[in-house]
Amino acid sequence: MRVLMLVQQIDERDWLRAFIVTWVRALAEHVDRVDVLTLEQGEATLPDNVFVRSMGKERGKNRPREMANFHRGMMALAPHADVIFSHMTPRYTVLATPYAMLFGKRQVLWYTHRHASRQLRIALRSAWRIATAAPESFPLPSHKVRVLGHGIDTDFFSPADNLPDERTRYVVQVARLMPIKHQTTLLRAIAAVPNAHAVFIGDVPAGQELYTRYASSLAALADELGISHRVTFTGGLLSGQVRDWYRRASVAVNLSPPGLFDKAALESMACGVPTVVSSRAFDALLGPEAGCLRIEEPEDVGGLTQRLHYLLSLPRNDLKALGRQAREHVTAQHSLRRLMPRLVRLFETGEVE
Repeated sequence: MRVLMLVQQIDERDWLRAFIVTWVRALAEHVDRVDVLTLEQGEATLPDNVFVRSMGKERGKNRPREMANFHRGMMALAPHADVIFSHMTPRYTVLATPYAMLFGKRQVLWYTHRHASRQLRIALRSAWRIATAAPESFPLPSHKVRVLGHGIDTDFFSPADNLPDERTRYVVQVARLMPIKHQTTLLRAIAAVPNAHAVFIGDVPAGQELYTRYASSLAALADELGISHRVTFTGGLLSGQVRDWYRRASVAVNLSPPGLFDKAALESMACGVPTVVSSRAFDALLGPEAGCLRIEEPEDVGGLTQRLHYLLSLPRNDLKALGRQAREHVTAQHSLRRLMPRLVRLFETGEVE
């Protein structure tokens, strides 16, 4: 099988999208060839059966050039593909539709987000199948949707073998600095949990003045609450650095709202970290521990405070047991090793079982 994969970026140094490189490597183990048409190309070590072609954003943003390179790439690559696979970008599915029709190719779109844009609705009509991580992670009803689980590299995101216990009780949140991620809830909770230190890993979306002001307001709130000495903002980090923080953490927090099945929460769980979430989409992973690991809404400061008090008061062996249980559930349901054969089966048959 030969797959044409359309992505926004190939760069293993990018803190937000480095996982795409991991996906490409894993997919290449199950097919004959992967052709990647990417908006922007950076550094990546890839197997011999992967070939990358860029639209050229790494040379500076130039929409006309990027669109021209997209169409050249599609003309060169689409005739030889067995399937056109767009990752998280409905626009690519829409733009690829004339080539899919011209050359008789099936299109599959991977999408996990609550936002139902006009382009997504158009892409839904054009795609043969929609692949998503969980029933709650695709916002539109359709007979085309297939639930495959998230693709977490549980070999990489794993607990440390011999990491010494930390005296500081780190509470880690990995998310871009945006109001929808509700970092203020964690700040206010940390103010009421004196033995905890909050670590915020994530950057501000480029060119977004609104989010730059929001990031500044977070630092100001920490100062106002008198907890600046117990708060760290790291900015965006490489995947290995994120994993190292997870391995040091006592607890992780993910405050994405309903409709977002955030892979950052799954990565912390894969590292064996008890993770407090605010979305019911995670209930199947939490099982009987949902009462101490989920709050009712992202703004529930009291609920988060209560759960942090409880979790940080547990003996370390009990806390680690919760983490082991979380890792077992993520590995069983959302590992990259599980996802890729299911994805290839979807390409071949339209079904995952």
